[in-house]
Amino acid sequence: MAERLVDFLEKGLTNAELTLAAQEAWVALQQIGGMAEWLAWLAAYDDLYNYRASVEADFICNMGFLNWSEMGFVWDYNRKFVAVFSNH
Repeated sequence: MAERLVDFLEKGLTNAELTLAAQEAWVALQQIGGMAEWLAWLAAYDDLYNYRASVEADFICNMGFLNWSEMGFVWDYNRKFVAVFSNH
């Protein structure tokens, strides 16, 4: 039982770490707004997305809610995509 709990907590911590890395990349994109920042955010988001897909069946968090809230309110990447590419 303890091993399962530790595994669950490790997966949740990894999710939190990857979420923070994606958020840091997003903040850099908002502040600087260049192509390098855009690509860094995409890489961080891909890491997060792929990790979440690998642990989705473990129910470490509500993946649907996270995706809805992040894509709709936190990381409005469609608007940012247009802003980045309209300047290049």
